[in-house]
Amino acid sequence: MKDKELSYEESMVLINKMINTAKNNLHDSGIGPMLWGIVIPICSFETFLEIKGLVSLPFSIWYLTILALLIQVYVSIEQSKNRKAINYDDTAINLIWMVFGIGIGMIVWINAAVFNELNLMQNEFQSLSGKKIPFRFSEFTSAYFLLWYGFPGIITGGIKKFIPMLIGGIICWILSITTLYTSVANDMLLVAIGAIAAWLIPGIILRRKYRKTNQKAHV
Repeated sequence: MKDKELSYEESMVLINKMINTAKNNLHDSGIGPMLWGIVIPICSFETFLEIKGLVSLPFSIWYLTILALLIQVYVSIEQSKNRKAINYDDTAINLIWMVFGIGIGMIVWINAAVFNELNLMQNEFQSLSGKKIPFRFSEFTSAYFLLWYGFPGIITGGIKKFIPMLIGGIICWILSITTLYTSVANDMLLVAIGAIAAWLIPGIILRRKYRKTNQKAHV
């Protein structure tokens, strides 16, 4: 007995199911953006409190970004197991967010090395001249952090035509320039605002859409 040929309607239903399956990735589900939209504001706000002398940790809070990256990799692998199809856009976006997470970890690592070297130079300069160096590298670090933060949101928002994430990425770039004219403590608050605008809010929106889509699929 020959296999029954699919009708046009049945073919379209099958194609739609495959598309919906491919859509359920790390970013369409909102997990990735929400993860970074929570971790970065926590790190930024703790740094703000530390600059103000209200709290003091024995380690850099920014190492939480490495933990966030590991969580992202794990979730991405787990979700990829349940996907039966994936398009080139999703592959590109997954790679963009993976590189973004690794990039944050590298920036934190590089920052730590630069700060250590500058502290040695400043201490030596002060001991020889009796004066403090007026230049503070920390006044500019938030600018390139926010510049980096804008990339995944703008690219993902542009590819997916998801306006909230695109706008959030642009806000990060605007705040990047703004931090050049504000204090280091206020820079941390601007970084938190940028992360919330670029990832947390769009991530919540994506998560709601994802859950509604899944509910309809199971009805």
